[in-house]
Amino acid sequence: MNKREAYESLVQDAREFYRKQDGSSFLMPLDKTFGVCKEINLYTYWQGRGYAKTTPEIKYLLVGQDWGNPYSAPKTFQDRIREIISGKDLPYISDEKKMDSGFQTDKNLIELFRHLGYEIAQQQYDELFFTNFCLGYRRKESSRGMTKKRMNKDMKRFQELCIILQPKNILCLGRMSFECVYKALVKGSRIPYKGYMKYIEEHPQIKADLAYGGGVIYPLAHCGSLGIRNRPLEQQIKDWKRVGGDLHAMR
Repeated sequence: MNKREAYESLVQDAREFYRKQDGSSFLMPLDKTFGVCKEINLYTYWQGRGYAKTTPEIKYLLVGQDWGNPYSAPKTFQDRIREIISGKDLPYISDEKKMDSGFQTDKNLIELFRHLGYEIAQQQYDELFFTNFCLGYRRKESSRGMTKKRMNKDMKRFQELCIILQPKNILCLGRMSFECVYKALVKGSRIPYKGYMKYIEEHPQIKADLAYGGGVIYPLAHCGSLGIRNRPLEQQIKDWKRVGGDLHAMR
């Protein structure tokens, strides 16, 4: 099976997995009123859209925790995502200054990616791919309640995604995302830290197993409103600059 076929099969598998969940589950699939997601995750419509067409090499795979509840986003953003899903070539972020996604994370990601040399609010890059580890969507608006147990139901699908993408670098947004990625991609290893913020500052050298591309795994703070309280944006910018510096040093 080639990469295009493997990716499309994985998207279908994720869709079917959540479609089979009962109506009381914490997570749900997107339904027909929103649109059937043709990528692995709604985040992929921002960076990674159309991967199956050209299957480019992925320099940076961004991994978040979960997308949230699509129906809690502002209506303008919902409507645009629906149109994108339907096939219209529209930007995921239409105006950086008047962000309508409703997520502080997105605004800060735009700034952080600038320090890697990307203007993600204005352009789609073949070498970038965004996803959340958890591929379901919340039934409620709360940002709380997610657990690693719930996230790890998608571990096999995340592993398959990495086998397809073979990412050179994996950027993990927040502790739970990092721990799930680490468990999925580093065989037989225990997570070697007690304090996550201190661990980020220690600049650990972590690589995914070769089956998943052998890329560098970066533990990073989450850049949403709660994450910024734990690690201010100024410090996170320094973390991301180090990521870019590491790659420059490798050349």
